Amino acid sequence: MPGAAARSQRYVLFDVAQYEQLNKQRRAIMFFLDLAINAQRTLVLPRARLFGRVGRPAGPQRYVAWSALLNVSLMTELHPVIELDQYLKLERVSGGVPIDELIIVGGATCAPRSGKAVAFNGIDGVGVGHSRCAHGLQYDIAAVRASPSRALAFAGTTDQLGIGKALRMRPHVRFVQSVYEEAASFVSRVYGSAHFVALHWRRTDFLRVRQSQPGVLQSADALVSHARTLMARHHSHHVYLATDSDDDGELARVAQGLGFAPDRYDGALAVSAAEQDDPLARAIAANVEITICATAAGFLGTRTSTFSLSIAEERQGVFGRPAASAGEMGDVRAPQHNDHAHHEDL
Repeated sequence: MPGAAARSQRYVLFDVAQYEQLNKQRRAIMFFLDLAINAQRTLVLPRARLFGRVGRPAGPQRYVAWSALLNVSLMTELHPVIELDQYLKLERVSGGVPIDELIIVGGATCAPRSGKAVAFNGIDGVGVGHSRCAHGLQYDIAAVRASPSRALAFAGTTDQLGIGKALRMRPHVRFVQSVYEEAASFVSRVYGSAHFVALHWRRTDFLRVRQSQPGVLQSADALVSHARTLMARHHSHHVYLATDSDDDGELARVAQGLGFAPDRYDGALAVSAAEQDDPLARAIAANVEITICATAAGFLGTRTSTFSLSIAEERQGVFGRPAASAGEMGDVRAPQHNDHAHHEDL
């Protein structure tokens, strides 16, 4: 019986801190997938939490199954994985408590949640045997493996897998196939067989929150300089630009400096131009852009952006591009590859 089978397995669940954007949530999957593998537990995937557009009034968060964004079937070929909604259905059939022990990762402000039912990953009324505040258990593989709790959950985590392990995990944590097909179609249509280079130019909120950090903010003129250097290095006459800039003046300055307007993904532009408040459409368009940039001959990103980091991971872990073919604007002579464990998403 499905319920009996579910009760015989051991699970690890997690829910990322409420404020973490999508790329960090995806990188958290790799952290807990690694933990689940080493602790010999089935991984329960939380739902992806989607946010409103940067710079617009905050609306209610939207949750979608990760299978709308990632190839979960491919993930299960590496290790047993089940999505949260399916897991909760099995638990209802078995009549068990979905979470035997809830570990709240919250530091000094943490407080155990009272009652037998809590809100977990945006779902109210999830049954919990008991909860406690702790930090560090998720790093103790032996303790997680030995825990008597059949279903052990972590809430409020911000954990990210180091880039070395992430690159080994990345081939199994891939976007849905339609994203790769859409990116390939765009590249074929726009560039054919010609080489192109790509840059990620982060603007909007970074103009406020990254002013004091050297090399993060790049002017339109600096972007042009980086693009020209990258084009020369890779013998390319084509530039793809991934950016959240909505400043027509600075975009025109980039086009003037290059002598042509850099290419942009029409799907992302359509979402922006229509002012659609559809976070899933924006997330899928962003993933297509990550993939386009991952296939470029050379890439330069924005320092401290996990969108840029995701592109670097995709380039190496999925497409097998050499690490030296990607870097960050601010130092084109010596590309840097850092694990941005505490940085923002696009």
